[in-house]
Amino acid sequence: MKKLLIILLILVTFFISFKIFAQTTETLYLNLDYQTIIKGYTAQSVDENFKIGIPAYAFSRATLLKIDDISNENFIIPDNLKLVSAVYLFDFDLKPVKTLDLSIKYNSYNALLKKIYSWDNNQKQWHELISQDLGNKIISARVPFKYARIAVLEEKITAENQLNNFITAKSAIVMDAKTGSVLFKKDVDTPRPIASLTKLMTAIIFLKYNPGWDNAVAITKDDDSVPSKIYIDDGDTLKISDLFYSMLVKSANNAANALARISGLSRGYFLYLMNLQAQDLGLGQTKFNDPAGLEPTNISTAYEYAQLTRQALKNPDIPQATTAATYEFKTLTNQEVIRLENTTKLFGSDLNITMTKTGYTYEAGNCLMVTAKNLATGRELIAVALDSKSGYLSADVYTLLDYYLNK
Repeated sequence: MKKLLIILLILVTFFISFKIFAQTTETLYLNLDYQTIIKGYTAQSVDENFKIGIPAYAFSRATLLKIDDISNENFIIPDNLKLVSAVYLFDFDLKPVKTLDLSIKYNSYNALLKKIYSWDNNQKQWHELISQDLGNKIISARVPFKYARIAVLEEKITAENQLNNFITAKSAIVMDAKTGSVLFKKDVDTPRPIASLTKLMTAIIFLKYNPGWDNAVAITKDDDSVPSKIYIDDGDTLKISDLFYSMLVKSANNAANALARISGLSRGYFLYLMNLQAQDLGLGQTKFNDPAGLEPTNISTAYEYAQLTRQALKNPDIPQATTAATYEFKTLTNQEVIRLENTTKLFGSDLNITMTKTGYTYEAGNCLMVTAKNLATGRELIAVALDSKSGYLSADVYTLLDYYLNK
């Protein structure tokens, strides 16, 4: 009996001091003992998208904390704002004597201004908090509250002339894929280096001379190029189909060089055909000097590249390859598994992407083309951004497509 009482006492002590004493699918209860209060602690929601940093000695004694996802409750969202995160409730049983550090992960891909807001249940309205966007879709704020309902809201674009305030690209365009009509333009006729956006034309020309998807190809030293490439040894063999996907998913430069080499054409004639195709399409300011896009003399304009994109959409092999978020294959030589991730970062968004290609060199800056379709209306749009500000490339393109696809 005595031993049983000792065991029970140990268990009771354990559960009293243990921080997490209850958790459901959406709600977390924490018992923060005084030792934890002295050291400081970071608590997080069940989904790990909301965190609350509690600095050392933020409370005078041990405290209880509740964190809950209350997104299913009824909240009024102003017409000029959009909810882009879950709504979280946090509730301490004590008032903090220091400010707390909140951070919330949001689910928006555009460049519009975002802030953390607190919901006033009495007035039925949101109050803006001083916020800081930390990058990686995380925003933070400091608060003195013991209790609050909080979420991330972003500004809405309510007029077309507001778009230029958010687009960082030096040149950008939105074009209707079917009609070629231009919906948005920003310096669309200035020729700029296009880096790996070049590979779209490489694909168009290669497909006319494709010796067969299942044919084996050996990578050679002459194909090698940095920085973006598939990392396999010289002499390793793979299927042409895997080489094609490597070029358009990973944007592998050595894959582009190899495809040009195995087309049966000389490198010079392959480039001649790339430029001839541009001329035939009426793209007078589009020039190519290498199949991978590393040469700064590979140039186009936003308008002309959107027209090139319209041509690429006509061949289903190109959209199919570029819209693979990941791609995996084995080399034929030693069965080494190669796994590739698409260089486009918008596959987790709500866009229905139908084709895409990225590009970057020092001269070109950050470049991106995305085509996306509104499934309800069937309308397909092309967005091209050339030389976007670092960290804003995906946001530039998403902002444009989100606005015009839902207009």
